[in-house]
Amino acid sequence: MSRLRLWGHARFRAGRVLWMLEELGIDYEHRPLWSRTADMEAPDFLAASPRRKIPVIQDGDFTLTESAAINTYLCDTYAPDSGWVPPPCTRDRAIYDAWLMTIMTELDAQSLYIHRKHQCLSEVYGAAPVVVDAARDYFLRQLESVTAVLQASPSLLAGAHTFTAADLLLTHCLCWAREIDWLPDDPVLRAYLDRNTARPAFQRYIAKAREDPHASGPRPSA
Repeated sequence: MSRLRLWGHARFRAGRVLWMLEELGIDYEHRPLWSRTADMEAPDFLAASPRRKIPVIQDGDFTLTESAAINTYLCDTYAPDSGWVPPPCTRDRAIYDAWLMTIMTELDAQSLYIHRKHQCLSEVYGAAPVVVDAARDYFLRQLESVTAVLQASPSLLAGAHTFTAADLLLTHCLCWAREIDWLPDDPVLRAYLDRNTARPAFQRYIAKAREDPHASGPRPSA
């Protein structure tokens, strides 16, 4: 039995963790449950995630939620000298942390997930087309600073490993934006996305996402 278990379907935020697990070559067990289903009430899942949140990992006796935190933990624990994340207690690590927070708050929660809530899940949260349009405009404004960095560097972390855990997180969000037609036709972003999604580990993650019989259905929520 694998020491590490990942809960959550690969077609949403758990996919970020699945991709990282594939990049690091870690042996793991994947439980691809979907939100708002009876699987969320299973005792073994509730023991791992009492708040009913996915993704969540169990690494032996250690449990952790939140995709960005999980991926940072995986890199620190299983590949500390690989360049995936900067060493702790350094300025480079502070910059890395700042990028993760920017991606998770400005691009994901304040923008992409607003579309998810008020368009894809309007029966739950209510339709709000004006809010969705404002979220898209906000996303595009925030993306301008990201694009400026990527014009000068292949990675968000200038001078670092050419592909880092921060780049993995950003790439996942850009794929999400492309799926909902929010991604601008910018040559810098296009080259960045094409390069990162050509990685073998990304292709393995996508293949796993398509294995589920409901993969063509609506995107699962976090």
